[in-house]
Amino acid sequence: MDKSITDKDWLDIVWKYFQMHSQQRILHFNYFIVFSTIITTAFITTIQTSHLNYFPNLIIGFIQIFLSFIFLKIENRNKFLIKHAENIIMKIEKDTFPNEDTNFSLFSSEIIETIKRKKTIKNKLFFQKHLSHGYSYKVIYIAFLIIGSFEFLNSIYMLICPC
Repeated sequence: MDKSITDKDWLDIVWKYFQMHSQQRILHFNYFIVFSTIITTAFITTIQTSHLNYFPNLIIGFIQIFLSFIFLKIENRNKFLIKHAENIIMKIEKDTFPNEDTNFSLFSSEIIETIKRKKTIKNKLFFQKHLSHGYSYKVIYIAFLIIGSFEFLNSIYMLICPC
């Protein structure tokens, strides 16, 4: 009985690992958007309803900061795990097609094509640039972190110096 793993079996294992963490990344991002929207809505609602009690806003701001930080760390971990799987898949591609160029190497050729695209649009406006998912996610996480910081600092200011 042969217990060795074939290249196809190994590729299937790595692909499932890659797929699981990719789906997890998107799922976490969706949860973050839902939670952050609820928290921001709660902050706006408490500002409109209680002009003198800023303590709930302080807590809401802190929760927003904490949530953004935690989800940013989860994003970094998922990104690392996905890149790890991509590197193994690229090695399998290289071992499978050692004398070929990247015609049949989907993951390896993606890196080359991305670099080419970034070079061709290097001096373009921000809205025309090629942005990765990781960069886009990070911008949104940091934006909500800044919103949470504003909520938190504004609440501290209003508690200390009610006008």
